Amino acid sequence: MRVPEPDPGRHPAVEPDPGNREHSFSPGLRARISANAQRTTGGLVVCPDHAQTMPSDDYVKVKNDLGLAEIGIGVKEFKCIGVSPPDDHPHIYHNMGDRDVVHCLYCNTKYKFRSYLGRYETEPPGNVFQDNETDA
Repeated sequence: MRVPEPDPGRHPAVEPDPGNREHSFSPGLRARISANAQRTTGGLVVCPDHAQTMPSDDYVKVKNDLGLAEIGIGVKEFKCIGVSPPDDHPHIYHNMGDRDVVHCLYCNTKYKFRSYLGRYETEPPGNVFQDNETDA
């Protein structure tokens, strides 16, 4: 018996649902997405086939214009932008969860949670990026 070739345009774990215009996930993939969402986003499930992102205005954006190896921050959920625009890398969402340290995989900056810092404070100071900053 000949096994049909997989359709290159369809993710193998996604099963079409004829009764729904959206798609449904296989049980294994659905469990992995749900577990990952619970661990990293507090329950927000984002469909990998759609260009949905986390709300950008809810998270502190941290920059590293000085090329520091380590930055202390007062939040456990934030976005790393690398250096200030226009040379920034993609704005990467990080969630430390139970840990107090996380590394950005784009710029390799080590972020350490410091409970005594406020939401918009960093150690050393001056590493929070404000969306209204200009490229000038």
